Amino acid sequence: MKDEIFIKNSVQKLRVGKATFFLDPKEQKLIEQHFKTSERTYQCFSLYEDCDKVIFYTNDMPDITLLKITSHHPLEHRSILGSLFALGIDSHMFGDIIVGENSYVVVLSQIANLIQYQLDQIGREKVHIEPVDLNILNGYQRKYHYLELKVPSLRSDAIIAKALSMSRSKVLEKINNKEIYLNYENLKNGSKILKEQDVFSVRKYGKYRFHKILGKTKKNDYRIELWKYE
Repeated sequence: MKDEIFIKNSVQKLRVGKATFFLDPKEQKLIEQHFKTSERTYQCFSLYEDCDKVIFYTNDMPDITLLKITSHHPLEHRSILGSLFALGIDSHMFGDIIVGENSYVVVLSQIANLIQYQLDQIGREKVHIEPVDLNILNGYQRKYHYLELKVPSLRSDAIIAKALSMSRSKVLEKINNKEIYLNYENLKNGSKILKEQDVFSVRKYGKYRFHKILGKTKKNDYRIELWKYE
């Protein structure tokens, strides 16, 4: 019910010329389904090509701020995410998180000061946070680690087990514990067949995109390519 209300409110915002909050891919599709092709006059703000979270807007660009996070040692994505949640910040208030030598997060400007002045440590790392020009990420491209695997079927439990070097029974245990997401929803059944471009994530193991089927082996196994998000 909460998700339905959020989607309904987002659609209403667009119809009256306002911007949405940050939307994940599932929410983007649900909102798009409310509009006929001829009605989709709204635009999309994305921090970079192939980013996950975007903002839909009709008239004015959303008021957003890019925050740079500096630390002595590289930070993990999940540590930054956890620290934002610890401040009581809703996931719709910020977009993608970029980790590397320096880390970045794009946020609605209304919460930029809160993060800048209240977040001084992430995990065990002391951090310095400052707003920077959005153009600093011009040309940024998301990095992936490419995996070529052989799997007996396209069942989700078979592919995830192979990707994580884990038994299928362990994968099923994680499904039962709601630790695996497929296309941003809890995976409920290990027999679910994956399609090209499906995205799955496993708590503490990372996020993957099932990029494509490469072919079949002589033993009739599938050869597939996965992209692991770095």
